[in-house]
Amino acid sequence: MSSSARSGQASEPTLVDFRRKRVVPKYLPLTLVVAGAAVSLGLLLVDFRLGVVGLAASVLVAFILRMVMSDSDAGLLVVRSSRVDLVILAVLASSLLVLAVIVPAP
Repeated sequence: MSSSARSGQASEPTLVDFRRKRVVPKYLPLTLVVAGAAVSLGLLLVDFRLGVVGLAASVLVAFILRMVMSDSDAGLLVVRSSRVDLVILAVLASSLLVLAVIVPAP
């Protein structure tokens, strides 16, 4: 018999770690956005409007990922608070779309 059982003290319960494991790698959201932006920059060489719309789509993907993912899952997309990040991404995406519409065709 153990010394704690003899003295009448109950043994401490074991703690179970229920922390959620990271499902999405930390770099994956940013990698998706940068890959889309790289393809869009290549499209700029072919057609300006198509490239700018692609860049706007990449920023919109970043906006959606930042909106639906938690701070820990969004990884390297997290810069400031969620609200600030979303406002900046929304303004950037809408500005790029306005730029694509306003700039005249050559």
